[in-house]
Amino acid sequence: MKTNTQKYHFVLALKFSFLCWILTCGLALLVSHFVSQSEQSRQQAEMLERVEEAVELYHTEGLASLVEVFELEENEIWTKEETQEHWQEEGWLMALYQKDVTIAGGDLGFERANTSKSQPQTEIDEETQPIFYQAQQINDGLYLHLWQRVDHDVVIAQNARTQFIVWLAIFCWLPPLLIFVYFRQMQGNTIAKLSQQLSLVAKAPELHRTIAKSDDPQLLQLCSVINTMLDEITKLHHNIKTMSVGVAHDLKTPLTRVANRLQSMEQDIDDPVQLAVHLEKACEELEKIISTFNNLIRLNSIESGKYQQGFKQVDLSTLLLDLTDSFTPVFEDAEKTLSVSILPNITCYGDADLLAQLVCNLLENALEYTNPKASVWIRLQSHSSGVLLQIGDNGPGIATSDQAHIFERFYRADTSRSSSGNGLGLSIVKAICDIHEAQIYLLEGQPGAVFNIEVPTH
Repeated sequence: MKTNTQKYHFVLALKFSFLCWILTCGLALLVSHFVSQSEQSRQQAEMLERVEEAVELYHTEGLASLVEVFELEENEIWTKEETQEHWQEEGWLMALYQKDVTIAGGDLGFERANTSKSQPQTEIDEETQPIFYQAQQINDGLYLHLWQRVDHDVVIAQNARTQFIVWLAIFCWLPPLLIFVYFRQMQGNTIAKLSQQLSLVAKAPELHRTIAKSDDPQLLQLCSVINTMLDEITKLHHNIKTMSVGVAHDLKTPLTRVANRLQSMEQDIDDPVQLAVHLEKACEELEKIISTFNNLIRLNSIESGKYQQGFKQVDLSTLLLDLTDSFTPVFEDAEKTLSVSILPNITCYGDADLLAQLVCNLLENALEYTNPKASVWIRLQSHSSGVLLQIGDNGPGIATSDQAHIFERFYRADTSRSSSGNGLGLSIVKAICDIHEAQIYLLEGQPGAVFNIEVPTH
């Protein structure tokens, strides 16, 4: 594994170095080309200026003034030897032609044209030298031709740049390779430490978290995401553990009672009255077991989000009035009061059945856990962020130590589990609030249990 990692880093370093080599050499060649073109353009512009000056003198002062610009006398024609010597010493040649007949200066058999042009290179004495060539028509049949080789200093500078580019091409790949290897090594060490931390996390996910000692923002973000994921996994593991314990406890008691009833039925097999009593009690315990599983299935179905597809505008005021009408006789039979304060025409976006179950669960809790003569109320009003629904009572309330856990599955403040219920009612309430993007919280400092639910209208 280590060998493969080293090989991967080495290949990556070579690719990075090759890319740097291409970019550096390309940039150097581009700069060299532009500098050379600039130097040659400057020299060619000076050459053109000299030709234009000579032509202007010809038109104003005559042929003698034209040839004086090139340090010649009128009708002075160089021999081949003089032409060769002048080219070698001065680096330029001038020739004046009258209908293709040389009348001043001389040339070495260079290409001639009747328009200005730059000739890239020409062989002179078995040497290849770059030259510039300029042709200018003075009048009918009279042409001025000028040849000039690139300045020696410019050629030396070009050769120096060429050598520099060659050496640069040979060695420029080495620094980026070393720098890349260094930083990859540093990053590899950090990742190795992160791998060691994850190994510890795998053994004890609830005790360990990743810590990135690095300035790399991406690595820090990765560690943050990993830690968030571990927190969620730990929370999920805790919920599964709690749910397993809750299911075990909630099934153990009714199943034990069913077993006891079956034994009693065996003993009272000849007594039809007692047999009917045992059968009825056993069915009640089995209904509690079925209710637990139905609530679990209902909770998972709500949390899956499939109900959101059927969301629509719900007249919350009418829905709550119908529910309170159904619950009022129940509270009266329990010698408790249910106060209702619902503003009309308040709507929200959601599922009517789920919202009804939310209200029913809270009212049933208030009915179950409040003292006789207790007062329970339900209020609905508009709110700055949507709709505010409040359901509360003046009962014994919920202990401070239990308030942070009341929405957890199977959690019950009654640790002995002697009270009825399966600890899923408020979990279902919280799931319904989440799917409606509603906020539910238990008011602090109240004599009983008062829940505020903020439901968005859209």
